[in-house]
Amino acid sequence: MSSSALTKKELGHALKELMNLMPMNKITVAMVCEKCDLNRQTFYYHFQDIYECLGYIYQSEVIEKLPEFDSLEQWPDHFLKILKYIEQNKVFCLNTFNSLGRDHLEMFLSETSFAMVENGIRQFAHDVNIDPDRLNFIVNFYAIAFSGLIIQWLTRGCRDSSEELAATLSTMLQGSFTNAIENLRNQ
Repeated sequence: MSSSALTKKELGHALKELMNLMPMNKITVAMVCEKCDLNRQTFYYHFQDIYECLGYIYQSEVIEKLPEFDSLEQWPDHFLKILKYIEQNKVFCLNTFNSLGRDHLEMFLSETSFAMVENGIRQFAHDVNIDPDRLNFIVNFYAIAFSGLIIQWLTRGCRDSSEELAATLSTMLQGSFTNAIENLRNQ
């Protein structure tokens, strides 16, 4: 890993540590730099602002670590990985959600949910003759539903375990993707 990548990682780690202690709106670039013994110029060399650093954290800790889908059946495992990250980083994620950085959390959830659903559904529907706009509608519907469900779960304090939530959703949606594709294909 290059020294630049290590510095970015260190700055991201410092911001995350601070967000586990206090709301994001109380954190300054100077505080992040002090936490990792770097100067402000170094911070601004790597990030435009704290919000870009926040986006980097979600990108590097979750999005880049999710493997590509091979089949539609893999979505519960991917969904569980996202839930586990949020469960293990609940204070950090709630501080993101309750700040101006909320867009980064929502974008992270939207991107991961969209990729998860899109890869699986497109592979399943590869041999099905369906209008691409209808297929996009299905992907967007499920991605938005997943993102909304995760945000609701987070804001309610992650009362159910990540395993319970993923299992319930998996049971509830069994056959749902294929039914949606078939229903819209035949419409």
